[in-house]
Amino acid sequence: MTKRAEQHQEPVFNRKSASGPQATGVSMYHETRANEFDARVGDFAMERALQLARGRTALDIGCGIGLFTTKLFAHFERVVGLDRSEENIILARNRLTDPRHAYLIADAETFRLQERFDSIFMMNILEHVDCPVAALRTAAAHLASKGRIMVQVPNARSFNRQLAEIMGLINDVHELNQEEIVRFGHQRVYDVDLLASDIEKAGLALVSSEGVVFKPLTNSQMQLICDSHDELWRKKFVCALAKLGERFPAECTTICAVVSDRNP
Repeated sequence: MTKRAEQHQEPVFNRKSASGPQATGVSMYHETRANEFDARVGDFAMERALQLARGRTALDIGCGIGLFTTKLFAHFERVVGLDRSEENIILARNRLTDPRHAYLIADAETFRLQERFDSIFMMNILEHVDCPVAALRTAAAHLASKGRIMVQVPNARSFNRQLAEIMGLINDVHELNQEEIVRFGHQRVYDVDLLASDIEKAGLALVSSEGVVFKPLTNSQMQLICDSHDELWRKKFVCALAKLGERFPAECTTICAVVSDRNP
């Protein structure tokens, strides 16, 4: 990477989630956030992925309209964003001014490019696709020597899902609710063991796994708490949740894994 943040930079809290009907599949990953609180959690997760990345070239799989992809431009000499939605790619290309970077229409499970990348980002991808193992294998086929894949997925064993199970709101922490299915297009929810299993089935090595942000309640409940305080308090609150996640990684809302080829 050409640049790397030396210390944590607080993301802006007023980032809005996409509104209206949401596309299912691998088309709206970085834009589809439940609310402002959830968007802030997403910013922390993205920042952590950047800290774990390496090299000079990057591939963002499921880039949407490129909101996360554009953050990569300051860190990598060459960035390619992929999304299967033509509408999203058109919007992303309209904002692209640097000829070193590109956006392409492609499916996460089947794409084929004529180049390899030092860092590949799969940010909230695997819970959407039909075959996660195929998506991992396809990504790995585009990994440069000693490169790594940053994988992030929602955590089935997060504190708030365990609380919902105990309260009888869901039958099992792996059970999807209607919003997850209809609005966000989720097909599954991972725990660390399930993610490690898919990584192994894809013939890849799990280098490391950690949790990002401790979330005790649902996104809507967390948003209500934030709305009752000023901006300074909200920033401190979400930063504290991120720190708390370092103490309780297994119960965090997001699993962040680093994956590599078995024979780099």
